[in-house]
Amino acid sequence: MAEQMRQGFCRECNKYTLVKRRGVNHILHLLLSIFTLSLWVVVWVFLTLFHVGGWRCQACGSDQIKDTGEMLSLRGWIIIVFMAGFVLPLMIVMAGGDSGVSSMESITGILVWVPVLSIPVLIVMAVQHRNRKQERAQSNRAEVPQSMPAAPDTVYRPGDSPQAQPESAPPAGMIVSEETYERAETDQDAAAEFRRRMQQRDP
Repeated sequence: MAEQMRQGFCRECNKYTLVKRRGVNHILHLLLSIFTLSLWVVVWVFLTLFHVGGWRCQACGSDQIKDTGEMLSLRGWIIIVFMAGFVLPLMIVMAGGDSGVSSMESITGILVWVPVLSIPVLIVMAVQHRNRKQERAQSNRAEVPQSMPAAPDTVYRPGDSPQAQPESAPPAGMIVSEETYERAETDQDAAAEFRRRMQQRDP
């Protein structure tokens, strides 16, 4: 069974986060519709339309989730249109034979309105999705501190390259004075002189 994932507000985390739940097993419902000669299609549509709740936060596992946009997703409407325009007529023809073909001629006019009526629903869904996206963006911006302390600029002596001399480069954000550089160079020169003398003493 596929999992559905979307963004929702977790009361435990107190922020919008990724939530998930088990989705509707459309393959199983399609097989049941075939075996029951389209009688199961009504149950399939009902479960697709009213499959709500059951969301869990992927970060903390809490089920205290709200604002997930429980309105049917675009994928759900595509499945319903597919069932109404293809699966249901096919089931009627298979179950009724010649009488099923004649029945299809009488309900074709009704099925034509299914995609037409779906257009305003999809428009409403798009508007609601945009509004939820804006609310989540505002919530995420509110979590970021308005004023972040600026890191002090690192002062290097002109001509020095921290990349070229990583062993003598000061830590990021550290202010280094000219006197500190002179002491560091003196220490390095003394260490180099000591190593040179030790090498000369070795046979």
